Amino acid sequence: MGGHLARAAVLSDPRPFVSLTLLSSGPAEAGRLRQSELKLLLQALETMTMAQVWEALGERRHIHASAEEAEHLRSRWLRTHVSHLRVVGRQLLTEPDRTPELAAVESLPKHVVYGDAEDTWTLWQLEDMAARLRAHRTLLSGAGHSPNLQLPAETAAGLIAFWSRLPRA
Repeated sequence: MGGHLARAAVLSDPRPFVSLTLLSSGPAEAGRLRQSELKLLLQALETMTMAQVWEALGERRHIHASAEEAEHLRSRWLRTHVSHLRVVGRQLLTEPDRTPELAAVESLPKHVVYGDAEDTWTLWQLEDMAARLRAHRTLLSGAGHSPNLQLPAETAAGLIAFWSRLPRA
């Protein structure tokens, strides 16, 4: 969702930005598998508490997380307001592909960062979006949808490598 928000901000007015990095953020609505999960989640949020939904999700959401990371995710989940999840869920089911508009912002260097185990969008969707944006790509081996949590050093290295290539203001 953060990538979609960053994209909207750039499309609103690119002048305040030096570059744009999309971290595990696809071109449009979530992929088919994630859409099915989002629809189930939205239904569950109507009748279950956040703790009940977390338990129902089970280990599925922590496939690439250590015990410490899983606890961090659980704690963050339980602090999230249900209305936030409803809005994000609906948005990820309907977001249009604005890649052509974003590609037209030629003055802004773009960077697409994603893991090879990404599960919200397919690797094909992310690679295609990066190509259409003429963006620098950072593919993180072994990372899923949260490479900054799963591979923080590698994610930081990819970001630094991209930012280091930008012209100094």
